[in-house]
Amino acid sequence: MKNKISYIPESWDHANSYIIHGSKDYLIDPSIAYDQKIAANLNGIIATHFHYDHISQVEIWREKTGLDFMMPEGDIPLLTDPEANCSMMFGKSTRYSAADYYYTDQEKIQLEPDLRLIIYHTPGHCPGCSCILLQIKEDDVYQPLALISGDTLFSNSIGRTDLKGGNPDDMEKSLARLTGLLQKLPQDLPVLPGHGSPFLIKDAFRFNPFIRQYL
Repeated sequence: MKNKISYIPESWDHANSYIIHGSKDYLIDPSIAYDQKIAANLNGIIATHFHYDHISQVEIWREKTGLDFMMPEGDIPLLTDPEANCSMMFGKSTRYSAADYYYTDQEKIQLEPDLRLIIYHTPGHCPGCSCILLQIKEDDVYQPLALISGDTLFSNSIGRTDLKGGNPDDMEKSLARLTGLLQKLPQDLPVLPGHGSPFLIKDAFRFNPFIRQYL
């Protein structure tokens, strides 16, 4: 991953988090405890979707850093619904304040002059669940660096669809779309899921039955 992304594995109380390193840093899925060392060079906080195990510490990160927080537009209703945002499931029923920015499908988010995100809306696990393609500019051409798959796609499985806001039909459509995207990307591109270990696109085609069914 060209030393551009740090992987913080999930624990009993948080999902995977990632830090994108450019001239500044960007935290993906703020469920980890506030860390002053991480915060020192941080310039943005981004969620793949608004479930408690991915955003439980977002208010603390926002308060201590003063940074903007962005999340998918489709998950706006989850902000104030403790059942849908899964905080109730963790025994910590919580309503959250509005995000600073809501991203949408196909949106290109310029983090830095040579670093950008492309959003792919992949509902099914929840209404706003999204995959995020990280690109870096090399010789004036944007090249893919990693695909952050949130809780849409894991190494050999997919996100559950039985939670409030989940939808199996939406998940099927999202997986079909995602398979098409994966086929167009470099097969050795890292995929960074919300749970479990990162993997390569080619391994998803080899081992993930939920992807293989669309080939």
